[in-house]
Amino acid sequence: MASCLQYSHLAVAVTDVPQAEAFYGLVGFHRRGSPDAKEGIVSNDAGLTLTFVPSTLPPPDGKNILMDMPGDCKYPGINHMSFGVPSVSSTKSYLHAVAPESISGTRGKGGNLAVFIRDPSRNTLEFERNDGVDNTDPVDATVLSSPPRGGIDHVGIRVADAAAAAEWYGKTLGFSRVTHRYNLDDDPLKNSSPWIIRTSNGPAMDINLIPNCSNKLAYNALLPPSSKGNRDIYPGIIYVAFTVKSVQEARTALSSMGVDTYTDAEVEQIGLPKSAVTPVQDATALQDCTDSLFLCDPDRNIIRIVGPP
Repeated sequence: MASCLQYSHLAVAVTDVPQAEAFYGLVGFHRRGSPDAKEGIVSNDAGLTLTFVPSTLPPPDGKNILMDMPGDCKYPGINHMSFGVPSVSSTKSYLHAVAPESISGTRGKGGNLAVFIRDPSRNTLEFERNDGVDNTDPVDATVLSSPPRGGIDHVGIRVADAAAAAEWYGKTLGFSRVTHRYNLDDDPLKNSSPWIIRTSNGPAMDINLIPNCSNKLAYNALLPPSSKGNRDIYPGIIYVAFTVKSVQEARTALSSMGVDTYTDAEVEQIGLPKSAVTPVQDATALQDCTDSLFLCDPDRNIIRIVGPP
C-alpha cells in the first residue's frame, strides 16, 4: 500500500490559463514566491497547488463533460474540488460580490451547507461547512486561501461501483475508513449521496466517491483519442496528486500488489499527454519532493504520487 499523507496538487485543464489564474485568485490561489513565478501554477496559503493545463477542446456546448451531460453520459471522473469555509453564508455574499455569474448552486436547507461555483472553463468548486455553527464573519480571498485540512477538504470522484472503489482506495492508497456509506439507488442517473472514504494514518484526508456512473468508457472521458492519434484534453480535473513518505517505497508496495505504475515519461501509456504533467518540483512547494509515479483506479481515474525518492 502507498500510504498517502496529504493532498499535493490537482492538474486542472482550462481553456485560458491567464483567465484561470485571475479567477482562482478570487478564491485564494496565487503564484508562489512572486508575481513573476512560473505561469499556470498557483497555490493557496494552506498548501494545495493547482497546475493549469491548456485544454485542446472547449467544453462541449459550454457544458462540463463530467457534470452537465445528459443522464446516459454520467462518466467516471474527478468532477469537483471542495474546500472548507467558516461561513457558507458569508462565502456566498463574497462570491455574489466578486463573481456572481460563477455561482451554480447550493446544498442544504436554504443553501446553508455548501455553495458551488464554476470557473470560466466550467470546472466545479464547492465551498462547504462540515462542522460547527455557520458564523457571520466576513469572507474574502485571504480567508478562502486558508481552508482547513491541508488546503482542500476533498475531491469528488465518480465511479462505477462505490463498494469496489472504496476497497481499491483502501488497499492501494490507505483510504481505508468508510465514514459514510449509502445504499445505491436503482436508477444510476439519480444523484445519490456519495460514499466518503478517509485515510487511517496521519491527518485525515477524504475522498467522496460518487456512485451514479451510467457510462464507463475504455478511456478517461477528459482525454478522448484524437484523430491525430494522440489524446485531446477537455477542461476538467485531469488527476489528483498525493504526497507519500517515499515514492520508491510506494512503487515497490504497489508492484507487490500487482498495481501498474508509470513514470512521468511513461504516462502516454495510460492516455495522459506528457503536456499535462507538470515537473514535480514545480508542482509542489516541498523541496524534497523530487520523484513521482502515476497509476489509475479501476475506472481509469488518474492518481499521481509525489514525494522524496
